[in-house]
Amino acid sequence: MKLSDAEVQIVAALRRLQQTPAKHRPFVIVEDTVTDKFVQFRGSDGDPLLLDLPTNELSSEAARRAATMLKHNGSPDFPAYQADCQTVEWGARVAMRVLREVHELPEFAELRILEETSTPEHKQN
Repeated sequence: MKLSDAEVQIVAALRRLQQTPAKHRPFVIVEDTVTDKFVQFRGSDGDPLLLDLPTNELSSEAARRAATMLKHNGSPDFPAYQADCQTVEWGARVAMRVLREVHELPEFAELRILEETSTPEHKQN
């Protein structure tokens, strides 16, 4: 299955994330430019790639949709709103599904991809 243009951009950001040393605690945020609804990824060189859906601003219905979608991530060791991404392509596809099905964004929503680290001396933007 061919990746969408947005998924291609997410894949590129996730590949850079996976090349960043763990000591910088890198993460990627994919957010809608209008609503600021987002998903985030964490991981690094040598660490697994994890999709994390912050739930503090989800409605109860959106939280239910997220739990249903992400419970099928294949790993019972992860919380309900987190997914272990086997590949960067899989992570990009799940991110788009979450944005469309959980956050109910339109198919052509304008997305912003932020690449950050938790250490100020190693910014990737």
